[in-house]
Amino acid sequence: MDLWLDNTGLHSAGYALEGKAQGEVDARGLLQLAALLAFSNHLSVNSFESGFIASYSRDVISALRELGLEAGVIEFSGVTEADYWRACEITSARIAEDVNYGFQPDESSIIGLDPSGLPVHAENARTSFKYLLVNEPGPAELDGIVAEAKYQRATGAVVFMVASNPTLRAAIKARKSTLWSDHESHQFSAYARCQLNYTLASTSKSQYTPAVARASFLRRRNDFLVLRPMSKLDNIAQDLRGTPLPFPSLAAALLHRSRGEPKALIQEAIVLREKTHNIRAWLHQKAQSADVTTSKGKFKVDLEFREFLLPLEQALGLTGKPRLRDALEIGVDMGLPSAGISPSAILNWAAHQWDKRQINVLTDLSIDAAFGDVDAASLRSFVFKCGGQ
Repeated sequence: MDLWLDNTGLHSAGYALEGKAQGEVDARGLLQLAALLAFSNHLSVNSFESGFIASYSRDVISALRELGLEAGVIEFSGVTEADYWRACEITSARIAEDVNYGFQPDESSIIGLDPSGLPVHAENARTSFKYLLVNEPGPAELDGIVAEAKYQRATGAVVFMVASNPTLRAAIKARKSTLWSDHESHQFSAYARCQLNYTLASTSKSQYTPAVARASFLRRRNDFLVLRPMSKLDNIAQDLRGTPLPFPSLAAALLHRSRGEPKALIQEAIVLREKTHNIRAWLHQKAQSADVTTSKGKFKVDLEFREFLLPLEQALGLTGKPRLRDALEIGVDMGLPSAGISPSAILNWAAHQWDKRQINVLTDLSIDAAFGDVDAASLRSFVFKCGGQ
């Protein structure tokens, strides 16, 4: 699959890789990135960013390359200035329609919703849209605010969306008549940026995978096609283990293989990536052709995932394997037993033999996740090694 990773998620993983994690959220960000490197064809990151954010993103990509990641796996997108502001216009119209029920501020932490260590002007931009809610700027002032937002590039995206769309301003005011706190404003900014990333990903024919903290705040994991294969692997590993996993199976397997060392985790993901070519190709084909906008479309994809992973369940002894002798049919020819061949059964057996070569990598992953020396304490140790306390 081709995925769109926000700069916030990339930075989160970078902090953990450097031993400067802000806590568990960044450690989980590194685990997320490792999983994406192993199973995605290509990762895009927004290129239309302010200098500080773009610079650190380049540093993280360089660090991944030094650990052995091949060139071209993760790259800056080719988003132009015109593309970006058009995406903001599309997004602001969508937010205006669903902000009343799609945005739910709460008391959860805002750590990880945006990159840390932002310059003062960039940090202030997260909440400066509030000015537009408590004042009634005239056309000339609005034009000036929009121009300043554009000058700040992606940093000014939320202010641009609110300033350029009177319908959105009215919808936000209707959502809450009293002045928003800085905490709520930070959450709205993250919500709006997530919506913008969905638009940018869609226009680049990719699927957006929110940073860990953003996905948690939005009460969702990754998009359907990203989530389904991983959740099924979790179920398989849990069936083998006999008890619930403390965290996703792929993370458990990679933690086991890397002994919980942050840089070794990425190196193990790169090794795994080299073995998942056929699987990644299949997932990419599904992402290009599947219709996940309807319940029937999602059901069809889910069935295909089950069929794809059936050889894995067979290899692990969770369901019966096709046998060559099952392809033999016993008939009667002139009163004497005679052997025949069932075409459907022989094809089933042959397909199983072919799939075994492709599914071995998932077999090993499931075994490592279920029986590796990884438990809840392993995550605490990993967080500590990433610099979190």
